[in-house]
Amino acid sequence: MAVYTESSVSSKRIRDANVVSTISSKKKTKIPKYTVITIYLLYLGFALATARHSGASEMGTLGELVRILTLGPAYLLALAAIITRTNLTWQIITKCKIYLVFIVFSGLSVFWAVYPSKVLLHNAHDIGYFMVGIVLLIMLKERGSKFLFKHLAIASLAFIAVSIFVSIAMPSIGTFRLTRWQGVAGNPNTLGMFCVVCVWSLLMLYNLHTRFFAKLMCLFFLIVPFLALKGGKEVTSVTSLLMSLLLCLTIPFFVTLSKGNSDTRLIKFIFAFFLIIIGITSLVAFLPEVFNVDYILAKLGRDRTMTGRTRVWDMGWEIFNMKPWLGWGFDALLSVMHTLRFDISQFHNGYLDLAVRGGIIGFTILMLMIFVTYRGILKIIRQDSVFGWGLAAFATALLLHNMAEASIMRPTHLYWFTFVLVYLISCNYKWLFPKENKGMSNDAFR
Repeated sequence: MAVYTESSVSSKRIRDANVVSTISSKKKTKIPKYTVITIYLLYLGFALATARHSGASEMGTLGELVRILTLGPAYLLALAAIITRTNLTWQIITKCKIYLVFIVFSGLSVFWAVYPSKVLLHNAHDIGYFMVGIVLLIMLKERGSKFLFKHLAIASLAFIAVSIFVSIAMPSIGTFRLTRWQGVAGNPNTLGMFCVVCVWSLLMLYNLHTRFFAKLMCLFFLIVPFLALKGGKEVTSVTSLLMSLLLCLTIPFFVTLSKGNSDTRLIKFIFAFFLIIIGITSLVAFLPEVFNVDYILAKLGRDRTMTGRTRVWDMGWEIFNMKPWLGWGFDALLSVMHTLRFDISQFHNGYLDLAVRGGIIGFTILMLMIFVTYRGILKIIRQDSVFGWGLAAFATALLLHNMAEASIMRPTHLYWFTFVLVYLISCNYKWLFPKENKGMSNDAFR
């Protein structure tokens, strides 16, 4: 029978008080929930700022104004948040050395670009992206992945819903050539990008949730981005539609395969392999035309020249060879347009586009970022297959997307920001998944 003296009781009370104090102090050091508004500000800036490129003059001035009023405060809010967590921020930054090299290299192009002011502006966006990404990474750790992806989904769903309304009610603003929906983005491709990120966020939430009703709601809201992608009479963005379908097929597929013990996973893999073989065999037997390149391109609204892209790629390769090592500078191709006297906003291939802007050095930095990203994702998959495969699916979809479009290392681009976030998560997997949780489901993280 234990005997409690007055001194032992007092010591116990002191220890309990210290525990409560420690817990309270930890709660106080959390980044405030309202900081998540950076996502909404960033999304608003990404979306409406592109309107200045469209033929809808009503949105042009607004687009430029929104860039100033949304992206600037988002960066400042992120800066204010990370200043309160300097030690943790420094630990995160030291894990992301390759991105720091990119920031330095792109900033140094101010010395050889024709428009140095544009380089500095884009460099500021690259730094701002990084700060917002750090804030979201800390919130991911402190408040869980459901919290983060819920707000990513809500922000994109809100923008898509407004765009659908504007496309139907105000076609002079909301449609491209009165056929393709573009909403308030001023560009069908921008609307398509939001749809892809929305689909990804909803699929992540679906797999992270365990409650049936929550899963059902995620599936229900998938109707919204696919409705926007359909775009009324036309497809808003073929590339975005393909990316969305790819995410819908790959994420559930790999998540399902990864569940269970090793024997169960092997059986699932063999079963899936035979299903794929049967599917391919059936297509060869009953729909052989789907293996014809011209048939596929025609269905996608393309031709052998990829609607003129091959000519642009040839021209881009010649321009790259003029300055192969350092590139023309990170000034949104303004140096190319000024020197060679022609107008082009991108080379419709992210890798070629980056090679022109950053040369071999810039391309090497990208390859290192991709390597580090996938290495970290593989580590995450071993500890949380659902979360890891979701990250892998988006990273892969983005790399495939850049075969026909350019989003890599392009400031104020939604895809690039999302990839930077995935990169940050993969670089800090050891912090997100402590060693003591190895081989176990990280419930606190979820």
